[in-house]
Amino acid sequence: MGGGDCHEVSIKYFTNVGSTSDKRLRGEGVPLAGSQKMRDARVDESIVLVQFEREMFSEFWGHHSVILFKKESGVFDEDMVLDLSSGARLKNEGEPLIEPKEKMWKEWNVQVDGDGMYFEYNYVETIQKIMETLTYEPFELKRSRWMDEGHGEYMRDYFIPNFEPLRHKLMEESDMKKGVTN
Repeated sequence: MGGGDCHEVSIKYFTNVGSTSDKRLRGEGVPLAGSQKMRDARVDESIVLVQFEREMFSEFWGHHSVILFKKESGVFDEDMVLDLSSGARLKNEGEPLIEPKEKMWKEWNVQVDGDGMYFEYNYVETIQKIMETLTYEPFELKRSRWMDEGHGEYMRDYFIPNFEPLRHKLMEESDMKKGVTN
């Protein structure tokens, strides 16, 4: 499904699996996953795993996974996003990306209220989803879960008309030329 490592590294960091041996889970400014402050923040849900669809460029969407440090965690002074992915490191001189949530959500066109496009998971939910899906890939993102029942209808009736209007228009024009009606 995915081409990068964002889901794997975000989940490993969040669940504190491999944090001492996996160099991808460390970097300048990255809080130690095993610290008491981090353990407390996972328990009180002020740090969560976030999986979402983002617009990579005009009408081209991809799934992504990051760690969200809510201000209440006390780790940062505002809501901050930690992106440990290889893609973030390529853009940030080899270091993980740590940026304000508001800035990143706007830059990535994150659809928090979109149907099946944004999910936050606490620690227990993350472990449960790993056990249910047996994967690090997106747990519930409807656009990315092409193998799930109802995916075609979701894409046709919701995602493409709302988030890929040019593609939707081309599909409608093609259907009209072929004489296809809904």
